[in-house]
Amino acid sequence: MLTLALAVLLTFTDPPADLGNGTVRQPTAAVGRPNGALDVTQFELYDSEAVTFSLTFTSLANPFNLPNGFTFPIIEVYLDDQLGTGSAMLLPGSGMRLPRGATWNYAFKLTGETLHVFQGTPNGWQDVTNRYPTRLTLQGTTIIMS
Repeated sequence: MLTLALAVLLTFTDPPADLGNGTVRQPTAAVGRPNGALDVTQFELYDSEAVTFSLTFTSLANPFNLPNGFTFPIIEVYLDDQLGTGSAMLLPGSGMRLPRGATWNYAFKLTGETLHVFQGTPNGWQDVTNRYPTRLTLQGTTIIMS
């Protein structure tokens, strides 16, 4: 089991069981409803040379027995390290948008099968996974990307 001995640079917490308040719609198919699998309770960004963060969920399940240890959710994390120099367009598929004037320089897409790293520029984005070796670790209901 991996234990992070890094200093936490940034932490966001959210109370558990606050889904269904009208802003997030839960899946309706039985396989997509592991209780709490979309309920993030904590995000931590660690002070390290490489980007390292963790996401804690109320619960995680792996009904499809995927190699990263979870089936749901599909996670996208966007980071901006140079204000105004990145992409204003998010990765396709999520249907989300950034606030006007916001950009990102690095995005991480985590699934139960894969982990991809993208670099954003004003002209769009490109997959740079091969340039930035990363890994996912699962500790209980916490997914760690390092």
